[in-house]
Amino acid sequence: MRVKHLAVGKIKSAYGAGGKVKIICLTDFPARFEPNLALCVSPDLPQVEKLIVEKVEFQAKEIILKFVNIDSRKQAESLKGRILEIPFEEAATLDEGSYWQFQILGLKVLTTDHVYLGKVEDILKTGANDVYVVRSPESGKEILIPAIQDVVKTVDLEKGLLLIKLLPGLIEGS
Repeated sequence: MRVKHLAVGKIKSAYGAGGKVKIICLTDFPARFEPNLALCVSPDLPQVEKLIVEKVEFQAKEIILKFVNIDSRKQAESLKGRILEIPFEEAATLDEGSYWQFQILGLKVLTTDHVYLGKVEDILKTGANDVYVVRSPESGKEILIPAIQDVVKTVDLEKGLLLIKLLPGLIEGS
């Protein structure tokens, strides 16, 4: 799957009277929000190719953005719910062995004993590590796979495969 854009934020609401918006940060790299950053908007806005960041304010756990040519609360409110994206080519470089969620979603999951468990349907964020949610094609039950080195042995994006080693108790009856 070829991804053209990555979501980095979602506009939550207007903020104040001067055209500012409060965003939900969807990136692990919030420092990317800086003046002159060009953001694509999804779904597209009529007559607006990109939003250009004019000012950034980091307040506790929130990010407040002011865009060029968005100067009123009414204009800011019209942006509510829009997803802010960057071109994939501008994405941060990940450490070796790290992957974007979209790369993991949909991978076939096989055990080291060559047992097909299903496909990765979702990724849960936990404090310690991600957990891959796989639905068994046989039983329909969810299988929760911790994304740790003891379990995940190979991620092969070209083959669309996630090879795991089943630890005792990971699956009912194992």
